[in-house]
Amino acid sequence: MTTTPHYLLPLVESFEKNANPEIAVQMKQYMRNQFDFYGIKSPERKEIYKEFKKDN
Repeated sequence: MTTTPHYLLPLVESFEKNANPEIAVQMKQYMRNQFDFYGIKSPERKEIYKEFKKDN
């Protein structure tokens, strides 16, 4: 089991805050249940990451 590095915690918190469980299920099914997802579509995810980079 791996732990999240401390510098990524704000990004993980932002992803968790913006998670959409309904979309996450669809994404997981599309990838044949191989991965877990937050259910954040690309445009929104890119904006969250952009804010994270700006702040950090």
